Amino acid sequence: MLRKIELKVEVIAPAADQVHQLTNRSVLNYIYIGEPFRSDFRQSYIQWDDDFARLEDIPAYVLSGCGSDMMTTALKVDKQTKMGIVTDVQQEWAKLGAGKVIYATSLKVD
Repeated sequence: MLRKIELKVEVIAPAADQVHQLTNRSVLNYIYIGEPFRSDFRQSYIQWDDDFARLEDIPAYVLSGCGSDMMTTALKVDKQTKMGIVTDVQQEWAKLGAGKVIYATSLKVD
């Protein structure tokens, strides 16, 4: 059974018209990026599991086994999030050789 995560950031995924649905979601780790709920700050935060995280925390996350090269990590990013933080996460992930990264989107309906 999958563990239920308490989201602390708002994530409204951008729509895409060319998507590929994964058949086995049990091999996915999720990293959420968006503005926190109940906050006056207009800054995006990183969340995995039930906690906020910083870029500096990514190596520890990967070493804990959550970012193994056998796993795929899905970035669930709010559509209002600036790409800078997303690029920073991707670069850190790539630097560590921590497996494949994909984007979670919603399906664009015409």
